[in-house]
Amino acid sequence: MTTVVQTLAVAEDLSFHRAALALGTSRSSVSSRIKALENDLGISLFDRNTRGVRLTEAGPRFVDQVHDAIGILDRAIKAAGMQARGEEGELRIGVHALTAAASATACWHGSVGSIRAFAFTSPKEPRGMRN
Repeated sequence: MTTVVQTLAVAEDLSFHRAALALGTSRSSVSSRIKALENDLGISLFDRNTRGVRLTEAGPRFVDQVHDAIGILDRAIKAAGMQARGEEGELRIGVHALTAAASATACWHGSVGSIRAFAFTSPKEPRGMRN
């Protein structure tokens, strides 16, 4: 993941030096990690020369797709955290079939206000309530 973040930083700054400064690491570390990634992928993402660095034809496509992938990963992490904290999910309440109809109806009508209040104060839109 570090190499991918470094690659995105170099692509944004078009400079190994500025990317390394922004990430708090050395230019040689960034350069060697990205070179190893390019070797693993079998493609060059950057053209390097004495005047600087620029993306190859393959570079922008790789960078765009990595941005998309990181966005998906970020949303997955946030969703998992919300689920773990109880901020997202479903609450299902069932009533046993043998419960007397009057008791079930009274219980339902007595609880529906609390349930609706909970449903509408949660961060996400409620999916709906069924009687």
